[in-house]
Amino acid sequence: MLIGVYTGGTPNMSAIGLSLHVNEETFILLNAGDLFICGIYLIFLMTFAQSLLLKFLPSFKSKYKASEIQEMNLDKQKKNFGKIKDYLISSGISVLILLIGVGLSYLIKNNISVIIIILTVTTLGIASSFSNKIKKLNYSFELGEYLLLIFCVAIGSLADFRELINNSSTIFLFLAVVMISSVLLHYFLAWIFRIDADTVIITSTAAIFSPAMVAPISSVLKNREILISGLTTGLVGYAIGNYLGILIAYFLKP
Repeated sequence: MLIGVYTGGTPNMSAIGLSLHVNEETFILLNAGDLFICGIYLIFLMTFAQSLLLKFLPSFKSKYKASEIQEMNLDKQKKNFGKIKDYLISSGISVLILLIGVGLSYLIKNNISVIIIILTVTTLGIASSFSNKIKKLNYSFELGEYLLLIFCVAIGSLADFRELINNSSTIFLFLAVVMISSVLLHYFLAWIFRIDADTVIITSTAAIFSPAMVAPISSVLKNREILISGLTTGLVGYAIGNYLGILIAYFLKP
C-alpha cells in the first residue's frame, strides 16, 4: 500500500488495500500516518528545501528567455452548462469499465476477484486516457476525487480506534522509515545524475503527494517551467502504482 501511495497517491493505496483484503483499521492508520508525516515534509518543501538542495545540486537553467515563458493554466477545464452531461458520461464509462472487470473476474475465476477487477479497471482506465473525446470531458477528475472522499468516509466509519491506538507505534515507525528512505534515495540519485534542485523537488512532490500539489510547490519555487516534469511524473505514478504495489505484495508473500 505504501508503494502505491508513494508512487501514485491515495487512490492507489485504497485500490491496493482492497485487492489485498487489508482490514479497515490498517488502511485508516496508514492514511492518518501518511497525512501527518507528509505534512511535515510539505512544510520542508515550502520553506528551505530549495536553499538546502542547492548546496548539493545544480540550479535550474531555463530553456527560454523570461519574455518567452508563458503562464501555464493547470485547470483548462472551463465551466459550462454541459457539466451534468459530462458527469453522466464519465460515470457511465467508469461503470462500463467496472462491469468489464467483474465479467473478466467471473470468466477467469468464476467468482469475484478484487485483484482481477482492480488491474482491469487500472488497465482500461489508462487505455481510455488515450481517447481525446474522453480527455476532453469536464470535471472527471473532480468527480473521481469526490467519490474517493465518500469511500474514505465509509472506511473511516468502520475503524476500531482502540485497535489503532494499540498498534499505531509500529506502523507509524515503519511508515516514517519507508517515506524518509525513499526521499533520501531520490535525492541521492539526483546528486549522482546531477539533476537540478527544482526538478528534484517537483518530482518528489509528485511522488510523495500527487499531481494536485505540483502547482502550489512550483509557485513557491517561482518556476512554472517545471510543471510538466511534475505533472508527468505524478500521472505516470498514478498509472503504475497499482501494478507495482500488487506485484511487490505477491513477491513478498510467503
